[in-house]
Amino acid sequence: MKVVKFVDRVLLLSDVQSLHKFCLKWEFDCDIFNMNRWVTPAIACNVQVLDVSLYCPDVWYKLPRSLYTWETLELLELSNHIVIKVPNFVCLPRLVTLNLNLVEFESNDSVQKLIAGCAVLKSLHIKRDVCPDVVIIAILSPVLERLILTVSFEASKVKLLVLILIEPIKTHSGCWRVPKQVPSWLLSSLREIFIQNFTGLKDELSTARYLLNHGRALKRIKLHSGLPPDDIKEKFRLRGYQSSPESHLHV
Repeated sequence: MKVVKFVDRVLLLSDVQSLHKFCLKWEFDCDIFNMNRWVTPAIACNVQVLDVSLYCPDVWYKLPRSLYTWETLELLELSNHIVIKVPNFVCLPRLVTLNLNLVEFESNDSVQKLIAGCAVLKSLHIKRDVCPDVVIIAILSPVLERLILTVSFEASKVKLLVLILIEPIKTHSGCWRVPKQVPSWLLSSLREIFIQNFTGLKDELSTARYLLNHGRALKRIKLHSGLPPDDIKEKFRLRGYQSSPESHLHV
């Protein structure tokens, strides 16, 4: 393939010492061997921006372990058929922006382990489809300033939803938006919600209120917060919760 020979010539056969940006988007006849041959040298060339997208059916790519200790990386964007397998040690000291679009996480704690190794991470965008019955979303970072979280549950029958909110966070991007249509899993299957680090901010209340008002099968929503229980329940009343908070709300 001419493209393969061209990339080989640039990355493997030239004397390139450094690259600002390496972007690889592969949509057919994906070759994992060649992907490794290209991504690994890109790391060695001290790339600051890495954008990798893989659209090939039945092909999943695991990033090289060296990626997770990449000292020069400032922006990382991964999309589609990529598996995030985070090692025990992660150190990305310059990573400021992280975008994860429809990738697979090997475990529930993969995102948090990755973020924990990003000391200066300012912007995080996660887009993912969710299929299991139990959904855990945990985003904790003391320096994060911008968060966009897009999750689609529509194809699943979620029974337990766990949200661990960022604390602290300076600004929110892509704040809570009411869905055009109430998700089927919320109407028929969701039984329990647990929200940790709840502070009673407007977006938090709007999200929780929406879940409470539309969760027909919901038995309990449990909030972990440093606020007095009576204060939280009063906030819900002021925001227009349609039923008695004591029936489902546990603080």
